[in-house]
Amino acid sequence: MEPLRIFVAMPGTDLGQHATWTNPEQIKKYLYEPVRAELAQRLDREVTLLVERDRQESGPIHRSMFNEAVAAEVYIADLTSANANVYLEVGARWALRDNVTILLCQDHRYDVLFNVAANRVLTYSQHPDELDRARDTLVNMIVNGLTRGHVDSPIRDSSDLITVAREEHEALVAEVARLRAERGDEFFTAAMSTSGVDRIDLLRRTIAVNPVRADAHGELGMACRAAGNHGDAVTHLATAVLRAPDSSRWRRELGLAQASAGDLDAATASLRAAVAHDPADADSHGALGDVCRQKARAHHDHTCLAEARDAYRAANQITSDNTTWLVHEAHLDVLLSGNETERATAVAGFHDLSRYVKYLISRKPDPSNQVELLRFMLTIEWLPGDVAHALRALVAKHDPDAT
Repeated sequence: MEPLRIFVAMPGTDLGQHATWTNPEQIKKYLYEPVRAELAQRLDREVTLLVERDRQESGPIHRSMFNEAVAAEVYIADLTSANANVYLEVGARWALRDNVTILLCQDHRYDVLFNVAANRVLTYSQHPDELDRARDTLVNMIVNGLTRGHVDSPIRDSSDLITVAREEHEALVAEVARLRAERGDEFFTAAMSTSGVDRIDLLRRTIAVNPVRADAHGELGMACRAAGNHGDAVTHLATAVLRAPDSSRWRRELGLAQASAGDLDAATASLRAAVAHDPADADSHGALGDVCRQKARAHHDHTCLAEARDAYRAANQITSDNTTWLVHEAHLDVLLSGNETERATAVAGFHDLSRYVKYLISRKPDPSNQVELLRFMLTIEWLPGDVAHALRALVAKHDPDAT
């Protein structure tokens, strides 16, 4: 068992004009040391006594002094002379620990001031009878305080606060974080193996136990967007960006969610940020092209149209596998051509691309994902008749319900 630690806060030299016993060394020898010895015998435990003025260390006293306000199991404050420093130390002790704190002084009339006057204060002097009484009372108060564990701090008696050492607190925080992460991992893994409402529910449970997890917020935002809940989608994807600011994926998905919610300006800003964070992300470039094309169509904005074309071009330079982006770039080249020569070149490029798209579709056993692309190409007013006829035939072949 660790030794019982008693700390005494008292004036270092001057005990004031009202003190009758002015020698701190004698007070320690005839009052505090006998109390220490009696406690060791009654508790069958080693007891150490520390008086702040006895420390033989260099440097400021405040760190060790206030540390004892937390560390000492028994704290004795000698209020003799109403020393301001001792009063400050008592306040710190009362704020930080429930018990055992004992107040004593030589003259209650002059030494006990302010709100401390409402508390029990033991008096002592060098008179033999009063000194014996003070020693016995002090020992009993300490034993009772240790065994009963009652709150003797007027501050903490009316509060639900507890004091925990920083090391213990940090260990508890780390343990809670570890447990939350483990439980969150279980929910997240389960969520990623399902879809729809079940995925949304499991991702919400993941966030409930680990609210700072960026991937959970991001995946939940995507799931909400797929379910048509665009408000929650934007909220969770914005949180994912906040938690993982270097992720171009969550910026891209946030932009798509904002576009779905109808906020094309915010979507454009998010997608611009996504391509800035990762210029090699073709999907972000393609998504930026889609949103800028929407804005251009809604506002007849030539600048947005040019930005859309440039975004598709950047995406196609990274990958040539997305025929939709290829078609959009070629189409916008035609729309943005400035003179007849440029237009003729752009139209020829679009015709060449249309034949390439037909070739790709003819080789795919399940080209349903290309039908909408074909439909789009058929909306081009200047499409030559033979090309349009071939495209319609492909649509009818792969979509029997097509008109």
